[in-house]
Amino acid sequence: MKELSEAIKKILKVIKENLDIVPALGNASEELKNIDSEEREEEIAYRELQNVESFLETPSPSFEYKKIEPLFRKDENFFKYFMDGTYRHYFLATGLEHNNSTPIFLAQINTCIVHRDEKGILTQADKLNRMYILLAKEKVSNSAWQKINEVLEKFKDKNIELFDLSGDDIISGKYDNTSDLRRRGEVKVRWIMSRLEKEMMINFRAKNSEGWFIKDGILRYGSFDSNVDLEKVIGVSKRMSSAQTFFVKGGKKKVRESTINLLKNLPYEHRTPVYCGLDAKNGFWYLRLRKVEHMKYPLFGIVKIEIPNLESQPITCEFVDKISSALLGERFVTPYGADQRWHAHLYPIYKAEDAAKQNFYSKEIIQGIINW
Repeated sequence: MKELSEAIKKILKVIKENLDIVPALGNASEELKNIDSEEREEEIAYRELQNVESFLETPSPSFEYKKIEPLFRKDENFFKYFMDGTYRHYFLATGLEHNNSTPIFLAQINTCIVHRDEKGILTQADKLNRMYILLAKEKVSNSAWQKINEVLEKFKDKNIELFDLSGDDIISGKYDNTSDLRRRGEVKVRWIMSRLEKEMMINFRAKNSEGWFIKDGILRYGSFDSNVDLEKVIGVSKRMSSAQTFFVKGGKKKVRESTINLLKNLPYEHRTPVYCGLDAKNGFWYLRLRKVEHMKYPLFGIVKIEIPNLESQPITCEFVDKISSALLGERFVTPYGADQRWHAHLYPIYKAEDAAKQNFYSKEIIQGIINW
């Protein structure tokens, strides 16, 4: 703790020497998370695939929805690894230089992988904890940015890094002078977290390839993002975009349906066919975990599953049924009341997120460290 405190104080000192500072109230104000951020990221990931016209599973499905029987751990411990990431970010100050200004953020990003053994006991298999100072490079002089970057480089071994708030990425989009940098803060932090999760997953699976692995959320962000070419890995999303349309079987001809129409009629313990993702590099389908009469909204209780399309791992009907059966077995114990997304949460994913949260420094500690 003392080392962290000294490192951050030295970083802030250099920032203050190069920028005029207007501190946040209490020196650090925690920014609230946007509850629709996962849905927005789904829209970004699939914006190049608005009209879904083909299936990926073989043989080509003749059904609109298919009944699935649950497969529980006591019968087969199908999924062995579960990964999730979480973050907190704080507005520290506004930095001023000449006529330009930039918000300054501090972000904590933690990711965790848990392993479940044959007895159902969950243990932490791997973790990654990082801190970032974020400000807009476009809003400060080259001299100020260089000096701030130099001091941050000294603390990389303490897992504290500098990140450009004005840089372009898939989630944040392109930066221009009309961009809301304060709002861009959370989006940028989520982008950093998604990169850390992917890096951690690839490195972990290179050493631990046995058993199936679930990553919370998206595997790939459109054509600008490299495809995940890992066997026995799926991404499971708790919220999904409603912007797409699908061609479905409608008697002798195909009928186009919106995502909402497709999913509101998805029966309990049924799945959709596997649809073809962008460039056929991945497939995705939907599965209803919970009865619609127990939900506040018809699309609650549904998860979206994404899987890489690999020659070594053909996406057959039987293969997808098995994965779906095992996912149905993961819906209990539900974190009801502990998370507003409980209806689509898988308990081991919930525990992975909870384990990641245990590594956060509290708001009180962060506010105590930050002193302009």
